[in-house]
Amino acid sequence: MKKKDDNGRKMTINDVAEQLGVSVSTVSRAISGKGRIGSATRKKVLEFIEEHDYYPNSSAKSLAQARTNNIALLIPEVKTLVAQPFFICVSAV
Repeated sequence: MKKKDDNGRKMTINDVAEQLGVSVSTVSRAISGKGRIGSATRKKVLEFIEEHDYYPNSSAKSLAQARTNNIALLIPEVKTLVAQPFFICVSAV
């Protein structure tokens, strides 16, 4: 569970950046491992987020990347499943 700050809010990437005195993009680069960032800064950020149980918000990440990595599964009504052998086999697995 994410630790909360003094105001009872969940810690955000902005809070991490403010606490460490670095930019939000620096924290983002440290977490993702992409982009140019010094090894000492990366280590400092990663240690801080581990100590404070911070983890990126998956919804925010999905919005930023315009990708959710979710899959939807649509099946017919339950009463029609019996008439279709495919769904009987799939549900048994």
